[in-house]
Amino acid sequence: MKATIAALVLSILVISASAISQTRTTAQSIRGHFSSINQRVLEMAKDSPEDKYDYKLKSEMRSFGAVIVHIASGNVYAAKAGKGEKCQLGRA
Repeated sequence: MKATIAALVLSILVISASAISQTRTTAQSIRGHFSSINQRVLEMAKDSPEDKYDYKLKSEMRSFGAVIVHIASGNVYAAKAGKGEKCQLGRA
């Protein structure tokens, strides 16, 4: 029984040490989130039939294609701003 408890405690310590050594910086975390979201958006864009890109849930809303362009433009803006380049919204 003591050996089992000791093995369990040792396992927890090893896992904790491993997690601590893999701590990401803020920049790495943000980059990872952008990458993950962008991958999902790209998959949605590829999965959507071309004839559905003009679809709007309501007339006052953006179409699916316009939302994809909006996301891409925002990414270009964020990348330029992150590099310290001059940029304006709407003029990526």
